[in-house]
Amino acid sequence: MDKDYSKYSLEELYEIKEGVNRELYPDRYNAVKELIEIRESSDTLSKEDACFVEESKGFDSKKGCENIIMYGVYAGAFILAMYLFNMSVSASGPIESTIDIIFEIPIILVSMFFIYKKSRIASTFLLSYFTFSVIYAWVVVGKLGGFFVIPFVLLALFASMLGTFHWHKKYIKEKT
Repeated sequence: MDKDYSKYSLEELYEIKEGVNRELYPDRYNAVKELIEIRESSDTLSKEDACFVEESKGFDSKKGCENIIMYGVYAGAFILAMYLFNMSVSASGPIESTIDIIFEIPIILVSMFFIYKKSRIASTFLLSYFTFSVIYAWVVVGKLGGFFVIPFVLLALFASMLGTFHWHKKYIKEKT
């Protein structure tokens, strides 16, 4: 018994296409693939499908670019959470590290706010600041750690930086 995929959204069809075993179910895979092609070539997409298509274009759509820029805000929130966690853990530790952490919190909050406002300077600054903070912690302080998380945070910040530059290049009209 074959399923009726006509009621599925485009996003759900892509998920099914990725999850179906082509070798065991070639008919199912081809049916889903064909339905995706028909839906994408259609002039009348549902609101949900149109939103999915728009977001899946990444930098080439306004909504996709905004989503990529938000990675920087999420990464900043993660960095902020880690600093707050470190501050609570080191509350009984040396006062210097607490002062450093308290100094960094406003920097991160301000950067997050301006990344949200699509600032190229803020996204580049937060990427640079985080990179140098990690290098400083590893090399100067000797605190090695975060080998699994840091690459993802750096990737999110880098994507956000690219997103802000792309946003200003493509979606902000030059004021002349």
